[in-house]
Amino acid sequence: MSRRRHTPEQMITALREAEVGLANGKTVGMVSRELGKENARLKRAVANLTVDKLILEEATKGTF
Repeated sequence: MSRRRHTPEQMITALREAEVGLANGKTVGMVSRELGKENARLKRAVANLTVDKLILEEATKGTF
């Protein structure tokens, strides 16, 4: 069974942001890049937190 990548609320938020951007005269490409930058920023944040978690788990297992 496949899982959804985004919740309906996340999709609605992204569509509203895109609509606002298009209404303000931005092109579809510009709006897409902005939404992609946000996604990249969130992925980077999750990656950093994951590394921190792994480091803490490794520190608690080891003997010093």
